[in-house]
Amino acid sequence: VKAAIPVDSHPIAVAEIPNGEKVYVANHGSSASGGSVSVIDTVSDTVSKTICLGSASAPPCPAGPVPVWAVARADSGQVYVLAESGTIYVIDTASDSVIDSAHSAAAGANFMFFDKIFGRLYVTSPGSDSLSIFDVSGATPSTYAGSPIAIPAATATPCGATPVVPTSVTVLGDGSRAYVASYQVSAGTVCSQLSVIDAGSGTLSSTIPLTQTTDTSAQTGCGTVGFRVFASSSGGGANSNFKVFVSQCDAGNIAVIDTYPANGNPANAFTGVSLSPPLSTFPALASGVPPTQNPVFMVAEP
Repeated sequence: VKAAIPVDSHPIAVAEIPNGEKVYVANHGSSASGGSVSVIDTVSDTVSKTICLGSASAPPCPAGPVPVWAVARADSGQVYVLAESGTIYVIDTASDSVIDSAHSAAAGANFMFFDKIFGRLYVTSPGSDSLSIFDVSGATPSTYAGSPIAIPAATATPCGATPVVPTSVTVLGDGSRAYVASYQVSAGTVCSQLSVIDAGSGTLSSTIPLTQTTDTSAQTGCGTVGFRVFASSSGGGANSNFKVFVSQCDAGNIAVIDTYPANGNPANAFTGVSLSPPLSTFPALASGVPPTQNPVFMVAEP
């Protein structure tokens, strides 16, 4: 194990450019300094530069944007850093400088996904119940047609008209559809769901109800984690089919959704099939077996 690499205050997200030459660390910042991005040279394993977002100042960075996520473009030419305000900062990896910050999702944005097939950014904003899409195939981002997209509650949800909170998004490997994981909380019940976005038209095609379960946040802390529900998609293609997996913290499982017709079920139907995560360290249930862990994040295999 190599020695730790010191970066700026409160690192929160990491993006490695595909050519493997640099790693970009988004730092949340502190009460004494604003957010920043640390650039790590992977050959020397040292920080080659610290970029102050929203300012040309040298570190320590002044109060300003607060980063929450970062992703790299497929050609290694740019890194995109999402701030809490919804603003997307574009870093040119040749100069390691911010070259654009003119495009924003809604305030309170929390997560960003890069679709390498069509060169798009998908951004979830829990506070506004919305998904924003940006085309980044050119030199700088542009807002995609239909963006932002409102994420509605599933039909006949037992959580009624309570706010929908989208927390993550994934895109199928062929770029055709995006899937937004969200939840509602009503009178001690958590309702999770998955909304399907047609990537070509930038429109919502359906919202799939998933699980209704008791709000366990008092025991598990699910109400304060970064991703109460989180979506990830499997590989697929001509000889295999895509699936979407949604980790559900309160339910303590991972819902499985076939994105194609299978076993007599239509595409994008949740048939109640869920995967159990490993057992937790919580006290054993009446059965003598500990409850499962409460998943909050998944990483898809390349």
